[in-house]
Amino acid sequence: MELLQSSVSTLPRTAVRTIKRLQSLGILTYDDLLNYYPVRYDDYRKTIPAISIKDGELVTIRGKIVSFKQVTTRKRMTMQKVIINDGFLDIELFWYNQAYLNNILPVGTILSVSGVAERTLLNVSMKPSEYEVLKNIDDRSIHTGRLVPVYAQTYGLSSKTIRDKILYLLSKLEEISENELELIPNVLLSENNLISYKNALNMIHFPKDTIEVENARKRLAFNELFIRLLSSHLIKSEWKKGKISKRILITRDILNKINEFISSLPFKLTTSQKRSLNEVLEDLNKPVPMNRFLQGDVGSGKTIVAMCAAFATCLNGLQTLIMAPTEILAQQHYKTLSHLGSKIGINIALQTSSHKDIKKTKATNNYQIVIGTQALLSKDFKMDNVGLIVIDEQHRFGVRQ
Repeated sequence: MELLQSSVSTLPRTAVRTIKRLQSLGILTYDDLLNYYPVRYDDYRKTIPAISIKDGELVTIRGKIVSFKQVTTRKRMTMQKVIINDGFLDIELFWYNQAYLNNILPVGTILSVSGVAERTLLNVSMKPSEYEVLKNIDDRSIHTGRLVPVYAQTYGLSSKTIRDKILYLLSKLEEISENELELIPNVLLSENNLISYKNALNMIHFPKDTIEVENARKRLAFNELFIRLLSSHLIKSEWKKGKISKRILITRDILNKINEFISSLPFKLTTSQKRSLNEVLEDLNKPVPMNRFLQGDVGSGKTIVAMCAAFATCLNGLQTLIMAPTEILAQQHYKTLSHLGSKIGINIALQTSSHKDIKKTKATNNYQIVIGTQALLSKDFKMDNVGLIVIDEQHRFGVRQ
């Protein structure tokens, strides 16, 4: 949607430095800002007359400013003293080193403040955690008197500023119908008892109570999961459209040779290893590229499954690349697989930044398996007959790699 993709640089009444600070948090568009969720909420919902306040109570007080003074303390700090009256009592408010307040809090201003109150027999005072100016005593508050969202911040960018900008965007969303914003089909919303996306955004940023927070979190978490699954499905669909130029065929003869190799091992494959190997061989035999994630604990036998797949590839006249994240791991694989490969006539090379068995492009034809690190991605290293690529500890490589 065009509105959501608008740059934060187009936010009205927003200083350039504020825009740059938003961008430093990865907030580039309106959509990014709306999906910048609070890390917690401060509960300032208790709004009571000053006469009823107890010492140490977290409350919100509303009143009119009757006095503003600025004094210098013994430690050469400035203190801003404001007295408001809520119709029952005078309440003393104080800030330190906030001289700008003198310009924005003139006498007669209606003020809402939230924080921990100090109560003595005669006085009520507070060092406000949050404050906001109201036009009327009964106006809706944003920064006080409610569950107030608190956001992860950066230097010079307060939660108060983020709240103001998000409130503006939520007001713009009111011009858009729920159907235009909605990603999830109505039937799924109904089946999972989920609120609309529009309501979820309003509730996550400005909830009336904790129930709204939970409902919003549930919906937004569902959104994230739905998008991930949908993306995965689309990627898988596109992947299946790919065609293999050099197909690997798992013939009966090849299966027999793989089984002979397995029988020669000093151990038997576990049920999980057999199942994983069968699935890998089935995938290799398909006319579309294999894209499989093999997961298992250290020592669970992933390497032998990869070796059998590489053997099947070799029997089809193709080569295998095995990429490890570190030289030490690459050397370990080389040692293990070289021992296994010697039994079935497979030549294996090690290619890392410090050890290069292959120094010329033509020499790649002498090896059926090449094990290495990111050195395999070098422009200087080329193999034209690769049928299988195995990436060990994939999470330790960059996504683009």
